[in-house]
Amino acid sequence: MKNYLSSGSVITVEAPAGGAKSGVFAMIGAMFGCYVTSAAEGEPVGLERNGKYDVALDGADVAQGAKIYWKADTKVFTSVAAGNTKVALAASASANGRVEIVLVPSL
Repeated sequence: MKNYLSSGSVITVEAPAGGAKSGVFAMIGAMFGCYVTSAAEGEPVGLERNGKYDVALDGADVAQGAKIYWKADTKVFTSVAAGNTKVALAASASANGRVEIVLVPSL
């Protein structure tokens, strides 16, 4: 395949105002992911768009396989769909305000 570039799992983006911190989740346009490294504002940084993560969950507990959403205004994961963006699926049932998620690349 002459036109193949990469798996697309990690996309290089420009670090936002205030910079990017490794392990922090971000929505860049319609792309959602987790910063691979830290970078100063305006510097290139990798955004991992796939993978399984252990994260805090704001809202009601969820069962395995439930849709997980991103609250852009507070930058937290939630089980509430209204006004939020679907970004993941629960890889396990939530417990004690935490859940394992699998990112679902956005479109």
